[in-house]
Amino acid sequence: GLQEFCSNVRLEGCLPTKIALSFYDKVESTFILGLIGSFHMKYKGHFEALLALKHLKENHNLNNITLKLVGTGNPDWVRQLAEDLGVIELVEIVGALNAGEAGILPFIDTIDLYIHPSKTEGLPRVIIEAMSRGKICLGSNVGGTSELIGNEFLHEAGDHLRLAEQILAIYNSSCERKKEIASQNVNTASLYLETVLIYNPVWCYPC
Repeated sequence: GLQEFCSNVRLEGCLPTKIALSFYDKVESTFILGLIGSFHMKYKGHFEALLALKHLKENHNLNNITLKLVGTGNPDWVRQLAEDLGVIELVEIVGALNAGEAGILPFIDTIDLYIHPSKTEGLPRVIIEAMSRGKICLGSNVGGTSELIGNEFLHEAGDHLRLAEQILAIYNSSCERKKEIASQNVNTASLYLETVLIYNPVWCYPC
């Protein structure tokens, strides 16, 4: 009757907070969003992300924004959808990347904001990875995402308008506010370090 939980997140370390926060001192001409999810899974939020992008372009004249999509599988349906929605020039399909320091983490280091508007999740390890690099994250309120980020950064699954509002709010946030969120995220991600999960297990006993 005992239960034991084992995370499939293998996080060996977090980016030093000072380095993570220094990213937000930079002033770039393009605001970069990242989304990581397999293209053959049509519930990872690609559709909602593109709809949010369309809303930002048409209603807020936000054209200096790029959505970079990482994942395995055939992205043709996403590319076609971006063309149909009129946002193809704001989308870059990166494709598959290796795990960890060999691909995903260096990619995360280049983005301003990570979004994860998935329709279903467990405990999304990609959000933990993004947080470990000091990235601001937005996500849908499914699975364990609410354990990682606060209500301010959550939206109902499928609510692309709320997602667009949240992206705009982060886009317009001050450097100090961005650093504050980034610092909080690094601290949260540190709770999921491999050493913490191995040497500080939480046991659940039956009532």
